[in-house]
Amino acid sequence: MIVRSMVVLSLVSTLLVHYIMQSHYIKMVTEYRFSTPSNLKQERYLKQIKGHVVSLNSEKETFIFKPDDLKHKICVYYEAENIDASVLEKDILSHTGFEIELDMNERQFRGTHNAYGFDYQKYLYAMNVVGQYHLKSYKVNPEDSKLLFAVFNLNRIKIIRYAETHFPQRVSEYFNALVLGSNAHLSEKDLFRKLGISHIFAISGMHFGLIYAFLYKIIRGPRSFKSIFIILILIMYWGLIGFSYSAGRAVFLVIYIEISRILLRKIDLISAVAFTNLILLFIFPNAVLAVSYQLSFIAYLLIAYVYQKGFSHKPKNKFLENLKLALFIQVFFLPIQLHYFNEVNLLAFFPNVIIVPMISALFPFLFLMPILGKPLFILMEKCLYGVEFLSKQMPQLLVRGQLFTPNQFRIIAIATLFFGLYKSCKISDGLILKKGRTMITSLIILSMLLSGFHFPAMEVHFFDVGHGDSALIRHDHVNILIDTGDQYTDLTQMLLKRDIYKIDALILSHAHNDHVGGVLKLAETFDINQIYCNRETLEVIKETVKTDSEIILVESTMEIVMDGVKLTLMPTVADDANDNAIAVWYDSEAIKGVFLGDMSGAVYEKLPAVLSDLDFIKIAHHGSKTGLSTTFLDRHQIQYAIISHDEKYLMPNKSIIDLLKKQDIEIYETYNCGEIILTGKGIQCYLDNNPSKNPNRFVK
Repeated sequence: MIVRSMVVLSLVSTLLVHYIMQSHYIKMVTEYRFSTPSNLKQERYLKQIKGHVVSLNSEKETFIFKPDDLKHKICVYYEAENIDASVLEKDILSHTGFEIELDMNERQFRGTHNAYGFDYQKYLYAMNVVGQYHLKSYKVNPEDSKLLFAVFNLNRIKIIRYAETHFPQRVSEYFNALVLGSNAHLSEKDLFRKLGISHIFAISGMHFGLIYAFLYKIIRGPRSFKSIFIILILIMYWGLIGFSYSAGRAVFLVIYIEISRILLRKIDLISAVAFTNLILLFIFPNAVLAVSYQLSFIAYLLIAYVYQKGFSHKPKNKFLENLKLALFIQVFFLPIQLHYFNEVNLLAFFPNVIIVPMISALFPFLFLMPILGKPLFILMEKCLYGVEFLSKQMPQLLVRGQLFTPNQFRIIAIATLFFGLYKSCKISDGLILKKGRTMITSLIILSMLLSGFHFPAMEVHFFDVGHGDSALIRHDHVNILIDTGDQYTDLTQMLLKRDIYKIDALILSHAHNDHVGGVLKLAETFDINQIYCNRETLEVIKETVKTDSEIILVESTMEIVMDGVKLTLMPTVADDANDNAIAVWYDSEAIKGVFLGDMSGAVYEKLPAVLSDLDFIKIAHHGSKTGLSTTFLDRHQIQYAIISHDEKYLMPNKSIIDLLKKQDIEIYETYNCGEIILTGKGIQCYLDNNPSKNPNRFVK
C-alpha cells in the first residue's frame, strides 16, 4: 500500500509540476513580448550585476551566470569586440565572483514559438536559465564569497584544461567526454550519434552505476560509514559534472538504496524511482520540462521494472543476456524515440551490445590515468583507436520518419495508461486475475482500430518563423504549405508531429529568403508533389528541390482544387521583388482568406476580388507601412488580420494597426501569439488565446 501511494504521489506530482512550470514559462514569454512592443525601438539599458560564473562553454563563447539577487541563472555571450575571450577564460579559471555589465534589451524570450517545434528558450528554462544577454564589460570580484556551484565548475574546467594539456589528444577527448561530460571536442561524436550510442557520453546512471559498484567493492568498514562515504563521493562527482538531472537520478537512487540497507529494509525499485523523482522535482522543479529528465526516468522504469519483472532471468550466457537487454530497450524505447525525435536507428541494439560494453570497460581506467601516467596513456590510446575502428565497421541504417504515427503512439500510450490504472485500482484480486489479459488485449485492439481512423482537420496554421512567412493549410487529407520561412526555419518536427508526411502543394509567394529559405530542409524530409512559383523564385530554389517534385510556373491566374479546397493564384509582375509575387485566395467551406506575401497595397488592390467576405487577411510585408490598402479593406468584409513578424524591423507599422483597428478587425501577430491556428470555430494562439485583451502593446 505504501509503495502504491508513493508511486501515485510521484505521478500526480510530476503532472502537476509539469503543468505549473509549462504555464509559468508560457506566461513569462507572453508577458515579456507584450511589455516590449516589436514596433518600438528599445532604449539601450545597461545593468551591472554581481554573481558567479557556474558554467563555461568556450566553444560557443558563452557562460552561465548566477546573479546574487536572482533565483534563476542567465546565459551570457562574450564574443563582443571589447572582450578578450582568452583573458576572460583565464579569469574564470582563477575566480568565481564577477561583476558584469549586460545589455538588458538583448535576446530575451524572442525565439520562435510553435507547437511541437524545438524551443531553445524552453530548453534553457528547464536548466533554470532565464534570459540570454551579451556581455559589455566585466570585472573580477575577489572579495565575493564562493558559490558551491561555481567552485565545482572552476575545478571541472581546470581538470578539462589539464587533460587537454597533459594527455594525448585522443585520450583527452574521451576522458573529458566520459568522465566530465564535455564532448564538444569529441572528433567522432557524429559517428556515435548515427550509431545510436551517443548516450554513453552523457553522464548518467550507467556511469554512476559503474563507480558505485567499484566503490562498494573496495571500501571497507562499518555499514553506515561505508554508505555515507560512497554517497559523499558520488555527490561530489555529481557537482563536478554540473549537477545534471540524469546523474541526479542516479545519485538519489544510491541514497535510497544505501538508506534502505542501513535500515535493513527491502529495496523496492518502483519506490526508489518514485522517491528519486519526488526529490529531484522538489530541488529542480524546472527539470520536469527537460527531455533528458523525462527520458532518464522512462529508460530506468523500462529496464529496472518491466525488463526485470517480465524478461530477465539468471543469465546462462552473459553476451546473450546483454543482447536480449539491448533488443528489449530497442523495441520498448522505439515509440518513445519516435515521439520525441521522429527518427530511430533500427540497428542501434547491435553497437549497444558491442561498442558500449567496450567503452564501459575502459571507463574505470580513465580515472587512473593521472596516477599511472604514460604507460596507461599509450594503452588507452590504442584501445580507443580500436573502438573507433570497430564503430566505423558497424552498419549505420538511420531510418527517418515514422514506423507508425505519433497519433497511433498516443492512442496506444493512453490505452496502456488506462490499463495500468485499472491494474492499480484493484477491486478484487480475483477480478484482475480473470479479466486482466482480456482487458489489455481489448484495449490494444481498440487502440489500433482507432488509430486507423482519420479525424478530418480543416484549419490554417500561421507558423511563428520570426521575420518571415510560412502557413499550413490542412483540409482532411490535403496539406498545402504557403512559403517556408528563411534558411534557419525547420518545419520538419512540427509537420511530422501533426501526422504530415507529404506536402501536396507548396506555394512560394516570391523569391526573398524569408519566404523560400526553408525549402531545402523541407525537401530533404518530405515528398513535395507540386511546387507553384514564379520564374524569379524558380531561379532561387532550383538547386535545392527534389527532381521528382513537379514545378509549375504561375504566369497567369490559375486555380488549384483539392478535396473541397479551392486556391486561386494571382501573379503580379514588377521590378521590385516584393511586388513580383503571387497572391493566394483560399476558399473552403469553413474558412476563407487571402495570402498577400510582401506585396504593396498599391499593387494587390488592383487584383480582381475573388471573395468579398474574408475570415482572414494575411497582412502583406509583415505589417510594413506599404503592406495594407484602404481600398482593399473597403471592398472586403474581414474578421481577422494575421501579421507574421518579429522585432527585427520595428514592425508592424503604427499606421497599419490604426487602420485595422478603425475597421474593427481583430489583430493577431506571431510575435505576441506564437503559432496561430485558425479553424471554423475561431482562433487559437500558442502563447496567448486573446492577445487583444492588452491594447496598450501597440505604439501610441
